[in-house]
Amino acid sequence: MTGDPNTDRDERNPMEVPHSELNTEIKRAIQKLWDVCFRHGSEPSIAVTITRNARLQVLLGRQADEQTQRIVRLTKGLFWLTVALLVATLVLAAIAWHTDERIRQIHEITKGLPATNIQP
Repeated sequence: MTGDPNTDRDERNPMEVPHSELNTEIKRAIQKLWDVCFRHGSEPSIAVTITRNARLQVLLGRQADEQTQRIVRLTKGLFWLTVALLVATLVLAAIAWHTDERIRQIHEITKGLPATNIQP
């Protein structure tokens, strides 16, 4: 992609950049914007500066959107993990309560029986 350094006609549409190349394109866009702003020898064109800044903003926006989607998926995963742990806790609490009730019943039943002495 070589061409006139004062235009960006040869650049890809920022919405069509593949995900795998997004970080590379962001770095290139930052470098091109830096070059336009601090290049020695000629005055930078305002239109080129605005265009490059807009391209950089679109690329960064796409990257931010992808990160937001990852956070949403993580939040949903944590929600379902919490629900599963709540269900497991309720099941274990029910088992513990049932076991405690059975021990009390056994104690009540054996309370009235005479003690047996087992001698070797």
